Amino acid sequence: MSQERLDALLERLAAELGLEDLPDLLHRGLLRVADTDVLITRGPEGSCRLLIDLGPPPDDAGAAFYRRMLERNLHPPAAGPQVLSLEPRSGHVVAIIHASLDALESADGWATLLCERIPALVDAWEDEL
Repeated sequence: MSQERLDALLERLAAELGLEDLPDLLHRGLLRVADTDVLITRGPEGSCRLLIDLGPPPDDAGAAFYRRMLERNLHPPAAGPQVLSLEPRSGHVVAIIHASLDALESADGWATLLCERIPALVDAWEDEL
């Protein structure tokens, strides 16, 4: 996927959301969804990657917590498949979603992702905690 195609999708998203001054979205791919930071980057050919910052692990996180994280990678909740990981610099839990550019270019592609899938993922994660 070319960076130009992703940039065009981000510009369209900004227009659809009525956002005028979006340097974080247009230049860094950063957007706030469901009170959560989402970084949108170029993914493998024909897709983009969304990294959803779910915050730090609980203070008392132990082996059972990290085991549950790994289990969710194999059996994702109804919100759809994603990979849970730890961001090495911040130590925050991050959910990674790969989205097809073709799907995002459809009439309701961004709306479904931003208004349904990501909020459902964030809610499921908060319920898990």
